[in-house]
Amino acid sequence: ATTGDLTKYLRREGFDAYSASVGPVSSAWDRACELYAQLTGTTVDYGEAHSKKHGHRRFGRTYENPLFEGWGSRDENGNIKKIHLIGHSFGGNTIRLLDSLLTDGSQEEREASGEDVSPLFRGGNGGLIESVTTIMFRKTYR
Repeated sequence: ATTGDLTKYLRREGFDAYSASVGPVSSAWDRACELYAQLTGTTVDYGEAHSKKHGHRRFGRTYENPLFEGWGSRDENGNIKKIHLIGHSFGGNTIRLLDSLLTDGSQEEREASGEDVSPLFRGGNGGLIESVTTIMFRKTYR
């Protein structure tokens, strides 16, 4: 078991593990978009419709390098490189929404952006996540 940094623990156990950092007080939607940009090494696109609806900029930070190189591409054996995602607390909601957007996309964003829509909102990429694990700790008060 571990207390503290899960990423360090997983690396010590021989796993390739990475940590993402998303807005601590952002919505699940915004956080999912930020996580996607970090994983792919792209600019955060919150979506045209979403940004107009919630009164913020459509584009955010640019990540020059992907957090996980080659995610979604085929390896030397022809297998698609997938990821396992672990989220704590609201991070669980974030990665579940990311999985949903990868799978189904967003019709509202496709209609608002047309050809300029982010790949995240196109859908059809549900097979890129191997597993989603959510962890919630409950503090007991006495």
